[in-house]
Amino acid sequence: MLDVIAKTPLMGGGGIDTFQNLAIAAPITGLTPPYLLGANLTVKTDPVVLNLLVYDPRNAQNEDVLKDPFSEGVTGMVSATVPVQISGLSGFYGVKVVYSNKEGIDLADIPFLLLPSESGQFVGTKKGSWFIGASFQQYLVQNPANPQEGWGVFGQFGVSDGNPNPLDWSAILGVGGTSFIRGRNLDRWGIGYFRYSFSNDLVGGLGTVGIGLRDEQGVEGFYNMAVTPWFRLTADLQVIAPGVEDASTAVLGSLRAQVKF
Repeated sequence: MLDVIAKTPLMGGGGIDTFQNLAIAAPITGLTPPYLLGANLTVKTDPVVLNLLVYDPRNAQNEDVLKDPFSEGVTGMVSATVPVQISGLSGFYGVKVVYSNKEGIDLADIPFLLLPSESGQFVGTKKGSWFIGASFQQYLVQNPANPQEGWGVFGQFGVSDGNPNPLDWSAILGVGGTSFIRGRNLDRWGIGYFRYSFSNDLVGGLGTVGIGLRDEQGVEGFYNMAVTPWFRLTADLQVIAPGVEDASTAVLGSLRAQVKF
């Protein structure tokens, strides 16, 4: 799925070329594992690009998925993307709906999981989970001779059922693209903000046993310099307020090197 995300023009990169934090590099739905076993159908019409994805809800790196596919349920994703031109600048606006019938732990029963009662209270399950999201990418500056060169804004907002999906809602907003510095058209840069809100049942359940959760949010900025067309260096800085209530704000700086063969 990182390879799929990497194809998006402004925020893409799949953690290799652009953003490193998973929250922006591959926005989390709570229902999409990193590797899929399934089928994808794309229908391009004018003006909408429709996409249907059906897959096993488990990570396909698990051998059981290959041996006994869809034994624990099925997940379906339907998305619609509308490419637009605003004053000659490209933009992409879309919505997607994800639904899975896989059973998950009833997050309201988390206290019984961590502190079993003598009465024999068991942890229940809930079947079915959903996610609905809307996203956009809009160029503000674009090279007419090469539409792949330019920079603009992007964002995504999503909501979910909150139980058994551990997420309640999420939001991403940023700006980025190819470099605005003259002669550095192969460079990339970006600044992004994210916020993920955990399920109320998850927060309440963990709170009863003394584990406090809050919304996780952060800011990331990077500059990816093409030293040569095949050798890149990326300077990256992240400031993150973790979802654990008592955790301190984390500051992470890194330098990434990439060689393309």
